[in-house]
Amino acid sequence: MHQSARVKHMKSVSALSCSNEKCLDYGKKGSGNIVVHSRYGKHDEIRMLKCKTCGSYFSERTNTALYNGKLQKDKALKIIYHLSKGCSIGKINRLTGVSRDAISRLAHIER
Repeated sequence: MHQSARVKHMKSVSALSCSNEKCLDYGKKGSGNIVVHSRYGKHDEIRMLKCKTCGSYFSERTNTALYNGKLQKDKALKIIYHLSKGCSIGKINRLTGVSRDAISRLAHIER
């Protein structure tokens, strides 16, 4: 993905908060304590963040259905959409080409 296109689709770090429950800024969005430390993923599309208050590192996907998943965000969102409409895992498999196991994992997390 092109750099400018990637930036347009990313949530500002000011909209994120520290995921460390012991941090003084835990859950506080817009505190100015979250910075981008690095990027990872197939196209470096996922940001690794650092909290300047407590020093902890965490993925921007922490505590989301996409955490620890290998599916691209757009494909995972399509699967979640189909699940929300009541589609079966078999039907979603045929529509997206994603394995039934991966769809089942997202179905379990979404609940």
